[in-house]
Order: sequence, then C-alpha cells, then structure tokens
Amino acid sequence: MSEGITPQQQETQYIFEKKYTCPCCDKVFASKTLKSGRVRRDESGPDLRPKAKGIDILKYQVIMCPNCGYSTLLQNFGKLSSLQIKLIREKVSEGFKPRAAVEIPTVTYDMALDAYIHAMKCAEARMGKQSEKAYLSLIVHWILDSKAAMEEDEKLKKMYEEKSEIFYKSAYDGFVKAIAEEYFPMAGMDETTVDYLVAYMAFHFGQLEVASKLLSQVLTNQMAPRRLKDRALELKDQIVEQIKKGK
Repeated sequence: MSEGITPQQQETQYIFEKKYTCPCCDKVFASKTLKSGRVRRDESGPDLRPKAKGIDILKYQVIMCPNCGYSTLLQNFGKLSSLQIKLIREKVSEGFKPRAAVEIPTVTYDMALDAYIHAMKCAEARMGKQSEKAYLSLIVHWILDSKAAMEEDEKLKKMYEEKSEIFYKSAYDGFVKAIAEEYFPMAGMDETTVDYLVAYMAFHFGQLEVASKLLSQVLTNQMAPRRLKDRALELKDQIVEQIKKGK
C-alpha cells in the first residue's frame, strides 16, 4: 500500500457507484460495485474464502434494494419469476424499513451483514435452493470472522465468534443436505470444490468420517485441479493426526 493512503482510500480504487432497477419495487437505486477489471484475485484461504488484493470482495458480492429489502448475490440479481416477486413482497418487503442513503466511500462489514441477512430472508421467501442458502450462511460466517478479528472489546469479539459458528454450522448442514438433493454446480461451484469445502467444514465440526469420505472423492477425481488435490492431502494429514491424538 502506498505511503499515506489508508486502507479505506485504497479500497475506493476498486469500486464504483452503479445504478440498478429493483425487480420487486421498480425503483432505481445506486450500489457500490466492484470494478472487475481492477480487482486482482488472490489465492483463497484453506476454507476457500475468496480473497483479493487491497479489498475484501465479499462486501461487494451482494446487492440490496434500500427501498423494499430485496437482496441477493450480484450474479443472481433480477432473476425472479412473478411468483417469487410476489413472495418477496409479502414475506420481506412488507416488514422492511427503508434504508436512508449514507454518504460513505466504502461498504462496511455491518452494511454487508445487513444485506446478506436480507438475502437469506429473500432466498427463504422465494424458496431458493438449499445450496444458495448454505452459501449465504457461509459468507455471513466469513464476515463475522472478520468483525471478530478487528474487534478489541473481548465481549463483542466472543459474541461475533459465537454467531460465526452458528452460521458456519448452518452452512455445513445446508451443503450436506444440498449434496443429497441437488445437481452440480452448486452456488457456482463444481462437485470437487463442494466436496473439499464440505470436508473442510466437517473436519472443523469433528465429523472425521464425513471429511475423509469427501476428501477421497476429491483425490480420486481425475478432473480435480492439482491445487485442490494438494489442499485435500494437507487436510487428510490433519485428519490422520487428529485420529492419532484421539486414540
């Protein structure tokens, strides 16, 4: 980062104001959106959290109408049937309090959380896929982790960590159910990516047999990328070590 430039100032270099027309209330609103040509993707973490240089892209992957509360992942914006619009209006918009415009240069984690929580409500209202709801829960978990890491107050830090675990468990349970019920791709991910992701979550929650089975599927899949197989081997080693400690 250049000397004298704050992280917030740096972040503004990667975003711009874009206008959207809400499919539920027909009102036009502006939302801060990533400049796709400027953002340089970084290697994801072992939990597959997407990363980029100079900005947390998760804060900008959801769009929420400040007038009626319709919210969804950017790639899904506007893809609604007339029935889904009716359901969102009845189950989300009727109880939504419009958000006043706030003149700030970037999206905060609190603003992103608000949008993602409403995206989950909208997904539930319009009977969205289990995998979509699981992925939204996963992103909320990641954002709460970021808030916890930044928090200096120990009580608040613990609260964010506890909430993060709740959403992580919801994401795990949702993906396990989705694997049994849905076809791939899921939430934009292919089968080997989902298998690794769920294996990582299963390991976190002590479900070692589930994790081992899914990792075996990744390692024996000839279509799986080399980097993903390397990560699967690393996680498999951790599972073996955990089993040894348990004996």
